[in-house]
Amino acid sequence: MKTVAIITEFNPFHKGHEYIIKKAKEVTGATCCIIITSGNYVQRGEPSFIDKYTKTEVALNHGADIVFELPVFFSTASARYFSMAAVGLLDKLQVVDYLAFGVESNSLEDLSTIVQELTNENDEYKEYLRESQKCGNSFPTSRRDAILKMYGEDTAALLDTPNNILAIEYMRALALRSSNIKPIGIKRIKAAYHEDFNEIKNITDSNYICSEDSPRLYSASNLRKLSDDSLVDILSLIDNVYAWNYKKTYPVGITSDFSAITGLKLYDAIANNTLSDIFDLTLDIANKFANNFSKYTNFSSFITLNKSKDVSYTSLSRALLHIALDIKTSHVNDLINQDYGNFIRLLGFNNIGKSILPEIKSKSSMTVISNMAAFIKDLDSIKKDSIEKDSINKNSSDWIRHCIRCDDLYRLITISKHRVDIPNEFTKKFIKCD
Repeated sequence: MKTVAIITEFNPFHKGHEYIIKKAKEVTGATCCIIITSGNYVQRGEPSFIDKYTKTEVALNHGADIVFELPVFFSTASARYFSMAAVGLLDKLQVVDYLAFGVESNSLEDLSTIVQELTNENDEYKEYLRESQKCGNSFPTSRRDAILKMYGEDTAALLDTPNNILAIEYMRALALRSSNIKPIGIKRIKAAYHEDFNEIKNITDSNYICSEDSPRLYSASNLRKLSDDSLVDILSLIDNVYAWNYKKTYPVGITSDFSAITGLKLYDAIANNTLSDIFDLTLDIANKFANNFSKYTNFSSFITLNKSKDVSYTSLSRALLHIALDIKTSHVNDLINQDYGNFIRLLGFNNIGKSILPEIKSKSSMTVISNMAAFIKDLDSIKKDSIEKDSINKNSSDWIRHCIRCDDLYRLITISKHRVDIPNEFTKKFIKCD
């Protein structure tokens, strides 16, 4: 069976995602679309607007065939870590033929120069990068400056859109792994990544904003900006699952729902002098957080307070979320050293997706977790019976339990907000669709 994979966040799943899945199958001739998605926490350094099981069910209703979860250690990381982990896990499944992703450029050849440079990182590039960083610029700005000096504005401009940045990182990750997976770029349609439909003037046709063909339905960032009054109506144009789960399992917001726990965890980290242990938290950011903690009132305002030319909003958001979730540099490094672990969490499948599981089992060294309670029980029994595998299994157990704790935090906050009962990871069953 020919397969195509897509790495995504589905925050929330929208018409643009549906288009990429359909187009990816069409271009590659693949029968099965394998998704690896962020779960309850996303790369922006926030909890996911939509819970992972809702986004899985909607995706399966619109072309996806099997959905796996990217562990929280990497779903909340910068583009490089995010991409390396997702590509690594897909590569280790040993069943993926193609990797499709959205791009703003006309062809992947447009991006190949940057991919080659970021893969090799020659001395000239590194020197230009250092020079820009010494001027107080952030890493993304410094990287663009280096590419600008080496290849000119047209090439550097390719780094101005999030989709292209991720595409470059996916291609780089595939190259570094010498993977047999073939990259496929799908041109983005309908809405630019940063287009804000709330600011559009002189619209006479209300259907432009709220109809089944509205450009808004192709933009996750704009869907997240909707007010409660219009949110469920517009999301329902994509899938009725959104209507059924509204104010039950979503929405969840970083400032409205995670500010208190983040403030408490930040206080503990400062008091116990453990900020230096947190992943993606530089000494400069740690000092900013410690010096300004007395002014902490909520998540978003604290990030704005600490933002500067050399530190982006998103970098601060990731660092703060990693404090809230207790994600340490040692966790990430251990997973990287073991090639991103030996397990992958199954979130759901349809009949086509189900049929690929035996092939994964026969070809891959990865354990597909479909029953969390049974997996943890088996893992603990193996640890007791095997001294030789103790280190690997202990780490796997620790990583999985940490992911479960992060999901429990999301679940408990959602329960408190929406006053509904939500099963935990030990009792929640993966999504099955016909």
